[in-house]
Amino acid sequence: MEEKIKTHIANKEWSMAVGLLYDLVLANPTDSRYTINLMYLLHDILLEQEYSDDENIYFAGLLEYLFCKSYPLFNNNAVYLFFIGKILHIAEWYLGIDEQNNVPTNTLAYRMQLAAWQKEPNNILYEWACRLTQGEEQETLNLAKQILSDDNYITWIKSILFVNDYITENLETTVSL
Repeated sequence: MEEKIKTHIANKEWSMAVGLLYDLVLANPTDSRYTINLMYLLHDILLEQEYSDDENIYFAGLLEYLFCKSYPLFNNNAVYLFFIGKILHIAEWYLGIDEQNNVPTNTLAYRMQLAAWQKEPNNILYEWACRLTQGEEQETLNLAKQILSDDNYITWIKSILFVNDYITENLETTVSL
């Protein structure tokens, strides 16, 4: 099913990809991985892709609905907290949150990432995200290089997030700055 979803994404068949992924979410309600992927896909579509006005209403509504339903369910899940915390930094209003006037370390996005790191203090990916938000440039750079050079981390990231390469691209951007 994941390969079929990836094919629809590659062909920019957004409704088909979203529909198949949503079916996986419904069939696996306690598996945060599918919810994470659907939320990342919707976030990417809304911010980066072309779609109709009707699709905009549906995609935006579904993204906010998914967050409202999934956050209470997965708010103790470090993987969910990290991955969803990362996209909350960008266009959080799509998830029904207004934090325009908050400093980055007072946002729900940061609190989610910090909670993930506190749950798994040895996970340097979670530490990288927190240090990035805190503006610790040298430590962020060092952690990003360490993560990118560790095939286990990259494999793990891709095993969780299969709809796009947002996290690895974000790490690569950290290193290239």
